[in-house]
Amino acid sequence: MPDTRPSSEAGAPMARQNGHLHPQPARNTPPAPTEAPGNQPRPEPILVVEDNPVNQKVLAALLRKRGYEVDVANDGAQAIQLVAEKKYGLILMDLQMPVLDGLEAARLIRSFEDCPQPPIIAITAYTLNNEKQKCLEAGMNGYLPKPVDTDTLFDCVEKCLRSA
Repeated sequence: MPDTRPSSEAGAPMARQNGHLHPQPARNTPPAPTEAPGNQPRPEPILVVEDNPVNQKVLAALLRKRGYEVDVANDGAQAIQLVAEKKYGLILMDLQMPVLDGLEAARLIRSFEDCPQPPIIAITAYTLNNEKQKCLEAGMNGYLPKPVDTDTLFDCVEKCLRSA
């Protein structure tokens, strides 16, 4: 069966920087442009907060394929650190993670007074109605169930980045 992964993401090496894993671009891949088509400024980067390495790679690859800059955090604690250091246009956050779960990470991010407040969208396999309410109460702006439908994901991303 042929490899259907995007060529720039297939087997992309991971490197640690400041204690975080960051996918490295393929060596022959040109850097992502700094402007969107039509000379529109690029949106701010998206932070994917997910403890599952496969889910990290899939989400990051989908977003990069659409031209978004993506950072990845392995848990809520890393997300807190990254949000304190860098401005994000959107945070896509899993709920169930080690160290610090997504709900508590969202509450902490929302408590930062001198920090930009990007939209936070929960991405989780837990789809009970009370989970959606817990997300909103924690300061999240929305909720996407796993497995994530690609069209729904990009509709949500584009809507959030337009409103940010």
